[in-house]
Amino acid sequence: MNNWGNKWDQWTDERKSKGGNALGIQTIALLLVTSYFTISYLFRAIQNYIIAAAGVAAFDVGALVWNHVYNHNASNQPQRDIADWMFKIDAAGMLLTTIAYLVPIASMPPIVHELTNWIVPIVFFVNVIAGILYKTNSDEIRLERESREHQAALAYGNAKAAQEMGQLSAQHTARQTALQHEQELLKLEQANTLLQMQLEAMRKGGDLAQTRGTHVEDAADGFARKTVENFKQIFGNHIAGNGNGHAPPPVKTLNAEAGALPNEEAR
Repeated sequence: MNNWGNKWDQWTDERKSKGGNALGIQTIALLLVTSYFTISYLFRAIQNYIIAAAGVAAFDVGALVWNHVYNHNASNQPQRDIADWMFKIDAAGMLLTTIAYLVPIASMPPIVHELTNWIVPIVFFVNVIAGILYKTNSDEIRLERESREHQAALAYGNAKAAQEMGQLSAQHTARQTALQHEQELLKLEQANTLLQMQLEAMRKGGDLAQTRGTHVEDAADGFARKTVENFKQIFGNHIAGNGNGHAPPPVKTLNAEAGALPNEEAR
């Protein structure tokens, strides 16, 4: 009780400091009167306490609350627009129910009661939705929403940057691999060139050796032919001498003559 008493004293002090205490009392009195008119008409027309209570909350209490919110709580233009339009809607409903209370029920066409049966719940839920929209357009919620959007954009930017870095890294790795392959191919080409040069040198060396071997074989054949001819001449002369009555030469002389020929040929 002391807590509620302190809040009441605080509220009355604020109202007095703003010069609006009398206005607040008049507003409460007007609310009580219009609420009585509204609930009386709605109960007589619809005969449903739930809809009648919803009409009082939507029209009379809603007009008072939205007026207070517009004057003291709205901190930005969207909130002021919501409070302004809802005050106008609720005030119009409060005025119509007050007028309808003053008109006899029997003189009203049945369509009015049918419309009232639909309009009251609709206006009540419009007030609820407006309250939610008013809250979502507050500076605190707006700043929180902008912060989340900023964090989401930052996270998306980081993910995008990481993806691009991954792609660049993959491209760099591919280039490094291609460069290594090119270097290996260059080494293979150099080795192939060196091998071709060695094979060419070996081929030329083989041709020279073959040429030299051919000259040696030709010289050997010539020496052999010379030797055979010399032997024919020597032995032919001795055979012919024997026919003329000369004695054949001794073996030592033939060996000396046969052995002197290669020496002479070599000289």
